[in-house]
Amino acid sequence: TLSPLATAASVPWTPSASARSAIEWLVDDGGMDLTVSQWPLPRAAVQKALDALPAELPPALADARALVQAELRSQEASRVAVTVRQRKDALPGFGDDSTPGSSLQLRSAELDGPHLAMQLGGRLDPVGDDDRPRATARLDDSALAVDAFGWQAQAWAHRSWWGVGWQSALPLSNNAPAKGSSGSP
Repeated sequence: TLSPLATAASVPWTPSASARSAIEWLVDDGGMDLTVSQWPLPRAAVQKALDALPAELPPALADARALVQAELRSQEASRVAVTVRQRKDALPGFGDDSTPGSSLQLRSAELDGPHLAMQLGGRLDPVGDDDRPRATARLDDSALAVDAFGWQAQAWAHRSWWGVGWQSALPLSNNAPAKGSSGSP
């Protein structure tokens, strides 16, 4: 039988590159029982796997666990972020915010119920290179998870998570939003 904790709905979580690397290290060298063949992962599943690790770990693995736990805690809170820069000021690169131009990002805390978890997020990005101010609204970091009978259904939007690569070609990364899409998988 499944325990209520095993079937609790949980918002999906896409870790940063460093947290993802720490998770993979904990799985490979620390014996953490968690799949790393798919992203995002339910936050509750990651926390449950971290809690199952031995209390005493070698220092490097303990540091990896602390990094992942800190990032999970940071995802629990609401967030507002403002980036102010001209389109020509941004350097192309890898990461969550290498897109040129200013942006406004908002995200609510995770709201949990017995069989439902949700989070509302959004992002406004400038559009076009002309002088007319315009913006595109995206539902980035919005998620809904519902569980029933041991299964979890999720709908979420994350900033163009196109693949698992973090040192690879653009189609395998999250470098830039897909043209004309909301960034949802």
